[in-house]
Order: sequence, then structure tokens, then C-alpha cells
Amino acid sequence: MVDRKVTPAKWPQVVTDNQGYSKLLVDYAARQGFQQVVVLSEAINANSARLERLAGVQAAAKEHDLTVHQVEIAHDEPTGSIYAKLAQVPDWLNGRTVIYAFKGTLLTRLMETLAEFNVQIPKEVGVMAFDDWDWAKLMSPQITTIQQDPQQLGQVAAKNLLALLDHQEVPATTLVDSQIMVRKSL
Repeated sequence: MVDRKVTPAKWPQVVTDNQGYSKLLVDYAARQGFQQVVVLSEAINANSARLERLAGVQAAAKEHDLTVHQVEIAHDEPTGSIYAKLAQVPDWLNGRTVIYAFKGTLLTRLMETLAEFNVQIPKEVGVMAFDDWDWAKLMSPQITTIQQDPQQLGQVAAKNLLALLDHQEVPATTLVDSQIMVRKSL
């Protein structure tokens, strides 16, 4: 399995430490003065990576006494609907709220929404994301992300597969490093 955990584990898994990196990212946001986190995600219970990311957010929130709100959207949800859901979060445009998009395509939808409704980043709201793409540095302002390395995930998975075919043992779970790319959106 690559980039997903299955419980119970039936096959070796090559994954990112979704929980650990999410906690580090929210820890960083807390040190920057943010007091509440809005998790922007598709259905969280439908995906092990999302559940792990949420667990990391909750761990950091508990440690730093942050408020966490979950906003679930569909991948094709209209910007007006996304904005309406965000607007239900109390005092969200106070400059102390950060939105954490759980994947790159949702970051795209979020940025589209914030631009359409003239929300200023980071003056009114901070933005960060878990993302595989490097395009977040092309946004204005550049977006702080957890940068996963899909190529490394694939290389490690291929190495493990070749070892299994050669009747060698491989770890049940292999964690591949990611990077937190601190930029101007917080």
C-alpha cells in the first residue's frame, strides 16, 4: 500500500507521517499567534490519511489550547457554498484563525473562494495545507505547506516490492519524510 494505511494491515505500507506532520504544522501556527484552526476536508471518516491529519491537529490544539472547527466540502463544491460554510465558524476573519486544507485540490478551491470574496491572507485569515504540489509557492502570498514527496513514496514502495519478490522481509510500515515549507500565508 502506498500513501494509505489499512487496518488491519494486510500488506506492507509506505506512508507519510500524516499525524506527526500535521501536529508540527499546527504547533507552528500556534507559535505564530493563531488561536483557532479550521480543518477544510472532504469526508474525514472516508480516508485514513485524513483521520491521521485530524488527530495531529487535535493533539496540537489540546497542547496549545486552540479551538478546532471542521468544515467538510465536496471536491466540486461551489465557492459560494464553501464561503457560507466558512462563515459559520465564529469570528473566523479575525486574523487569529488559520484554515488547514487537507489536500492540494482543496487548497485550490479555498484560494479560489477567498479570492472571490476578497479575503486577505494572512491579514484576515491564515492558510496552510497538506500538499504534494510545489505550486503553493507561486500563489500570492505563498502558502505554507507540508510537502510530501510522491516520487520518494513510489521509490520506497518499489524497493520494498522487489525485496518481497526476492523473499526478503520488509517493515510492516515505512514512513517517508516530508517537509514543512514555511511561507507567507501565516
